Amino acid sequence: MMRSTLLLASALGLLATASPAAAQSLGGDSAGSRLDGNAVDALARQQRIAVTGTLGFPPLPAVTADTPRNTIFYADRMPYGGTVPGGEVLEATKTSFAIPKEVTGTGFAEFVVYQLPDTYDEFGTPHPMVIAYHGYGASANSVGNQSTIDEEANARDMVYLSVTGLDDQLFGSPISQQNTHAAIQYMVDNFNVDPDRLYMVGFSAGAAISANFAARHRDPDGLMIAALGLVSCTGDWVLEYNLGDVNLKAWMQNAFNFGGPPSSELFAYQAASALYDEETSYPPVTSAIPVPAGSMVTNLAPVPTYLTYDTLDTIPHVPTLCDNIESMVQAAGGTVQKTVVTGTVLPGPPSVPAPHSWEVLDEVALFDFFDGKVVDRYPEDFDAQQDRETTVSWAEFTPERDDKFVYVEAEARPASSRLIVSKASNVEVIELDADLAGLTGPLPYRVTFTNTSVGPARLVLGGFPESPSYLKTFGTNALVTLVDSDPIAGTLSLDVPGMTTMDFKVAHDPTWTTVLTTSPNPVAIGSPITVDIDGPAGDPAVWLVMGVLETFVPIESIQMTVFPGPPSFIRYLPLDIDGDLSLGQTVPNDPALEGLRFPTQVVTTDSGGALHSVSNHWGLYVAP
Repeated sequence: MMRSTLLLASALGLLATASPAAAQSLGGDSAGSRLDGNAVDALARQQRIAVTGTLGFPPLPAVTADTPRNTIFYADRMPYGGTVPGGEVLEATKTSFAIPKEVTGTGFAEFVVYQLPDTYDEFGTPHPMVIAYHGYGASANSVGNQSTIDEEANARDMVYLSVTGLDDQLFGSPISQQNTHAAIQYMVDNFNVDPDRLYMVGFSAGAAISANFAARHRDPDGLMIAALGLVSCTGDWVLEYNLGDVNLKAWMQNAFNFGGPPSSELFAYQAASALYDEETSYPPVTSAIPVPAGSMVTNLAPVPTYLTYDTLDTIPHVPTLCDNIESMVQAAGGTVQKTVVTGTVLPGPPSVPAPHSWEVLDEVALFDFFDGKVVDRYPEDFDAQQDRETTVSWAEFTPERDDKFVYVEAEARPASSRLIVSKASNVEVIELDADLAGLTGPLPYRVTFTNTSVGPARLVLGGFPESPSYLKTFGTNALVTLVDSDPIAGTLSLDVPGMTTMDFKVAHDPTWTTVLTTSPNPVAIGSPITVDIDGPAGDPAVWLVMGVLETFVPIESIQMTVFPGPPSFIRYLPLDIDGDLSLGQTVPNDPALEGLRFPTQVVTTDSGGALHSVSNHWGLYVAP
């Protein structure tokens, strides 16, 4: 395969603004013979450190002819060796520059290499973009030196971006991924890049980081990866730690990686990995048995994945891990195209064996796989295993604990106006948006929610075509109690106890047109509170009912859900000409009220005194 060599500039420039025109080039690109891998990586590292500063990692040991190849500590840094046959390779010019720390938001700049295709059109159809991720200890320049991904991108009218991820010795830790995210977002914001056709490819450790990045980035309003390429993927950082020498262990315990060993920081390792395997399988690696509950690749069902490796890979567990990724993604309902090769060599002469290198990749086949794939931002059905507060498709969730994965399994049925969440673990709050799920018809909608955690989960329902009034138990039509409304956001919410399934209908009552709120909510005893009522214009007065009992109460032509009898508090209040009222009161300074919730509702009367309009069912909380 034809390879290009990036000629690095001797002087370093720093991007002064976020404007592409202001990006000061650090080097151009031309074709020619390969350079010594140690020299290229050493120079690239010097340039990058001059931009980002040092993170406390000493230089990696030099790669020599007799360097062991059986760990990522060395194997990811294949020396280039040999020469490129066939003469000059024509390609677009690559530009190296640094995205400043003010843009990344991490306090560190991000060193990247990008290339615009010869056909680049600033105002035409947006171009797809391929994001390339280097192997462990190799620079962002190494991808262009050791593969034809940049040439293939140019030939297919695609923008090319190679990222550093802050430092070449990071393992996709949160700060590393934030720098990577900033680099991709920079290209989307400043060039004519199609955000729905972002493709990511990585080698070895970079393949694992790419898989993890795609798995973690599923927010439909943010960056999402449309298809993924994994070359000689490793991916289980706990395994690599256990198999690594004292140097690699020290690197992985660095504060910018995981901050300690897996024995104390297991979740940090899992959250940045592609796979997590049974710990009994290492060391030594006899058979790596993946654990779905700790493996982020279970999120890759909506991301078509191209997977390739050499059967003679010098890191012996790579084929096993790659096969495990394939089986897990397919089990989750995803698509994997696997290409297995044997006996990869560097182009010669001499023909140097390279079974763990970019040479394993058939770039043409990879780009054929990428061709035409577009991200699906709002899949109706999804499984989501996430390590932080985020949004996936039509659900947004907040973890109950930040040292465990959130797991949500959900499906939308627009034809039957139904949402189903069959699993929700480690969820403190989960918000479901019916509109984003494709439900557009009139209420009622049916919602089935299963909380598989021990503790309660706060369920928030919104995105309805009309204001939701109350919830009715499916089958019996009984009122679901302890439901709170937010008439401004158009949502209903309730706490679902742990290990419980709730099945109900979201209903709309056309007489519920008045809006009731109190603030603050919750309110402390002895503190002021404001009651705001927005009723129909022309209605002269309201009955305010604050009680403790919740049930359906049909009165005249309307239906209430707060029982207006003893021990309720009922008050008659006049409205202004617009049907509005803002009433200031003081909560009694009575400790017996602390921690209580008072269901509250108002009913307006028309000019003849008949009951006319009902408000939302409001839960007034007194702070504990």
